[in-house]
Amino acid sequence: MKSLTVFCHVVLDELGTMCHVSTLRDYKTVAKRIEDEGISFLTITLPAFAKDFEEGLEHGRIGDNHFAGFSKDGKLPKFLGGFLANVFDASTGVSLLDMSDQATYFRKVVDGQSELPAEQAAIVKRLADVDWVRTVDSIRAIRQFTLMFAKIKLPTSDVRNSQALANYLSVERYNKELTASFLDDRDLTKISLRAMKRLEKFFGEERFLGLMVKFITAVLEAGIFPDTDLVPLLTDLEVTLSSISTSGPKG
Repeated sequence: MKSLTVFCHVVLDELGTMCHVSTLRDYKTVAKRIEDEGISFLTITLPAFAKDFEEGLEHGRIGDNHFAGFSKDGKLPKFLGGFLANVFDASTGVSLLDMSDQATYFRKVVDGQSELPAEQAAIVKRLADVDWVRTVDSIRAIRQFTLMFAKIKLPTSDVRNSQALANYLSVERYNKELTASFLDDRDLTKISLRAMKRLEKFFGEERFLGLMVKFITAVLEAGIFPDTDLVPLLTDLEVTLSSISTSGPKG
């Protein structure tokens, strides 16, 4: 584990040099969290950080829901904060790239005027000193560091395995309850009958009956409703619909 911590130190140092960012605090954070959380900080937590970062880029701002588990300074997390400050505005969380688009728009709108409105002028001023090469390098650096352990295949802890199994069983239980609710919901049955009447009107009675026979046959063959009272009802309906479809509807 110590070798991974040293490796992270080297990578952070190189990325910090490239982007003119101090990474001492970032390294201390990595070392402490690896000590507390183990390698899962590198293989799970950092890729989740990368996902939030990429969402922020896509949406043009950092949201309050991003970077859970990391303390913040303004709108940005302190971890990798030097890199993030080259990409997002710390006070608003807005992407500098997005602000650049706004500034260009402002200049076009007020072309010929002597001054911009105060809020718009603040954005233009904020961008005046931005080094866009450093911004692009910082985006690359954040993604490189947070994703470099994402695809390592390692055994999962018993706790995570148990949690995954519990989540799976919870979903299965919910699906069964939902299915039972569906079968017992009379209002939904009325809606389904109305929908079937509309389908019958759309396809014509003869073709609709043929389609229903095929559907019920497929359901029975797939065994979607084993061990329920629905099976004999579907079987009887299949026989009835088949006879009507063959001989033609009565009346």
